[in-house]
Amino acid sequence: MILGNPGALWWLLLIPLVVLLYMLRARRESRLVPSTLLWERAVRDLVARMPVRRLERSLLLLLQILAIAVLALALARPSVMVPGLAGDAVVLVIRTTASMQATDVAPSRLAAAKRQARDLLAHLGPRQPAALVAAGAAPALVRDFTVERGSLVLAVEALRATDAGGALDDAVALASSLRVDGRPGRVHVFSDRAPADRRATWHPVGRGAPNMAISWAIASPVASGGTRLLVRVQTFGGAVPARTLRVAINGRALAARRVQPAPGEAQVAVFDLGRATGLVTAWLEGQDALPADDRAVVAVGRGFLPGVLVVGGPNPVLDAVWQAVPVRAVTRADRAAPAEWGRHDLVVLDSVEPLTLPPGAYLLINTLGENLPVQIEGAVRDQVIRAVAATHPVMRLADLRGVRITEALSLRLQGGEALAEDGVPLVWAYEGRGIRAVLLPFALDQTDLPFHPGFPVLVANALAWLAGGPELPAGSAPVLAAGPRQTAVLLDPAGTATRLAARNGLFMLPPLDRVGLWRLRTDGWERRWVVSTVDGQESDLRVPDAPAGSIPDAPQSAALSLVPWLLGLGALMLAGEWLLWARTLPPDHGRRGRP
Repeated sequence: MILGNPGALWWLLLIPLVVLLYMLRARRESRLVPSTLLWERAVRDLVARMPVRRLERSLLLLLQILAIAVLALALARPSVMVPGLAGDAVVLVIRTTASMQATDVAPSRLAAAKRQARDLLAHLGPRQPAALVAAGAAPALVRDFTVERGSLVLAVEALRATDAGGALDDAVALASSLRVDGRPGRVHVFSDRAPADRRATWHPVGRGAPNMAISWAIASPVASGGTRLLVRVQTFGGAVPARTLRVAINGRALAARRVQPAPGEAQVAVFDLGRATGLVTAWLEGQDALPADDRAVVAVGRGFLPGVLVVGGPNPVLDAVWQAVPVRAVTRADRAAPAEWGRHDLVVLDSVEPLTLPPGAYLLINTLGENLPVQIEGAVRDQVIRAVAATHPVMRLADLRGVRITEALSLRLQGGEALAEDGVPLVWAYEGRGIRAVLLPFALDQTDLPFHPGFPVLVANALAWLAGGPELPAGSAPVLAAGPRQTAVLLDPAGTATRLAARNGLFMLPPLDRVGLWRLRTDGWERRWVVSTVDGQESDLRVPDAPAGSIPDAPQSAALSLVPWLLGLGALMLAGEWLLWARTLPPDHGRRGRP
């Protein structure tokens, strides 16, 4: 037996105190009686004349002593070691990416992974803690350490495979960081990919199978004003039979093409969409081991492009550049009304007074937001852009070196990133606090930037980085400004609705992890995104050779606490002692003192 608090045994000294109190002579009053004959049977009470009476056998005293002993022992927190009760903590990592939908093992890889995970849980000791981590688009702790096997099994069964990719090693790192009593658990990975961390036990799932997939689909404009659709079909893992690639727009069949790429090669099919607009779907007829990557969805037409609000006076340069970049519509406003900005994907503030910006996406020209980490320290003149941050998305293919600026605001940065400069920042980008912003600290009539070939590229890049396009990779989780709205409804490609509540002025969407059209609706306004294809890396269904994961060691001994049992026993003894004492009372004890 192990005592967690041995000092509590000092309470056992109450036992001799109770015995001493029991032996003390009871004090009685002297009274005159006519005869002592009636008291012959009470000879034993003569000892009451002595200061201490002789200790006699008493069930009440015995129960009191035992109750004190049991309760004192309970305070000492005893426990016993029970063999086979527990072992090292275990963390289950189950991959939930698109490749886990493959059917090369029946009924799917994810189902096989769940089965193996349940078998491992069945070998754990009754008090051996386990946790569950899902390795999807982002690692997620599904269930923290617990000994409740039922809840763990339910959490495992609730996992579902998505159309997104994922970083398995990030999920293993999360699992390795979990602690029980300061010690990490043993990580078991159920996946069709091997983890880089060799300390984790890998349980492979899947046998591998050849697979034909649509790796990407792109709609591009042509000189005639129409649209051309390019669909890339690729083969992984060996030869596959020819299949028919079909294309439909808004549910109406458009064209079909026979495709059969060589093993490990790709084939691009081109379809002329004319001037059609809407949702284009391309799919491969027939079935293979991974149906999820046999389909692609592409948005065509301006209806899916971002909408822009321009706040400020007339500006012919801006009016011209919107004709060269992909936008749905451009709305103009003479005054700033932040409460109305939430329905626009991008707000352009052109030479307006600085103001506090609500969450959203902004292109700031010759102005700034009062709540941005930047301050104005006067003005600078005759600047030339000499350095650019070419790796930032806003500056991609937009080499602005040599652009001259007559006068600009002198900025002192407290955050964000300078994308172009000449000793002072001349293009600045910021992301944080629910705000994305690109700042040009000069008026467009104070620079030759509008005449530079990189200007429309810069605006198009800024538009894409700030507002995003209609197409997103599987697993993206957009964040939008809510404006005055408090709730919205997200509809997935199957039409299932999820209600979202605004937090800190933002709608934070869950990962968009299914191929198809996603819609966010609120207050008569709708924002749409399209997830075009499954993550391309998920289409390769080959599984590396590796030894099967081992079952955990036999459960070890674990300490079983006796405190609850001792407290219950002590309570029963006290209750029994009280009942015996109550039975010793004379029948008229309760009526004494009554007239």
